[in-house]
Amino acid sequence: MTVEISMYPLTEAYEPAIGAFIEKLRTEPRLAIETNSTSTRLSGESEVLIPLLHRACAEAWEERQTVFSMKWLRGDLLS
Repeated sequence: MTVEISMYPLTEAYEPAIGAFIEKLRTEPRLAIETNSTSTRLSGESEVLIPLLHRACAEAWEERQTVFSMKWLRGDLLS
């Protein structure tokens, strides 16, 4: 499974929030992660990917108002 995610923290200090979110995603060694200036792509087994995204998004929402835009694809675009 591949997910492309963009994060939009509703705060002026958005860059540290985005960086912290990406670092949480990088803690899972079973995922391939690729970032660019507008989004992050994650690829791996759905049993790993979905719970990690759930936790990371929930933690981000606890800290501040945040909008996420996600595109989901069955398959691996990063291999």
